Amino acid sequence: MGSLFPVHWTSDEKYLYFTSFINFEGGGTCVYDFFGEQGLFRFNIDNGNVSPTVPLISGSDGYFFSFSPVGGWLAYYRRVPKILKLQTDEEIILQEEKKSIGDFVWSPDGLNLAYSTCQPSEDHSTIKKSSIRVFSLKTHESKTILEIDSGFLRIKSGDGNGLKIYDANTNQPDYQYFDWSTERLINPTLTPLP
Repeated sequence: MGSLFPVHWTSDEKYLYFTSFINFEGGGTCVYDFFGEQGLFRFNIDNGNVSPTVPLISGSDGYFFSFSPVGGWLAYYRRVPKILKLQTDEEIILQEEKKSIGDFVWSPDGLNLAYSTCQPSEDHSTIKKSSIRVFSLKTHESKTILEIDSGFLRIKSGDGNGLKIYDANTNQPDYQYFDWSTERLINPTLTPLP
């Protein structure tokens, strides 16, 4: 039903972050995963101390976490999406009302955070809108790079400098890529090999 799971080593290998999580069967509109991470803890390798980074919670409605590749930032979500500077506890709240948030993916330089949003209909029976947004640590602003009606956009890291975007509601292997360096959406075209 659950376990402890390591999620991040600091670059100096002094701290190991780990989470506790539970699995559950579930579903519904705008659901990103079927397990909940119940807390995030930091283990100090030098002295063996364990301290909470985000508080322990109970129930199946857990957190989603993503560590930046550089800079010591943590993006996490539970009801309100936040970005936390791990060394100073500075916290940035992303303003996303009436939407579910998921799929945090950092840019390779750690300066931008992409995330997907899903807004259910009033009765939560269907998806009203879904979007991919990018938050800048420099400007503290989010911008929409793609939005669709009634689909369920998801993201994951692509090859190299790209972000892979797909609609989880379709069975088609259609993808779009967002290139971090040019900040452009790319629709790949398949070219047969000779």
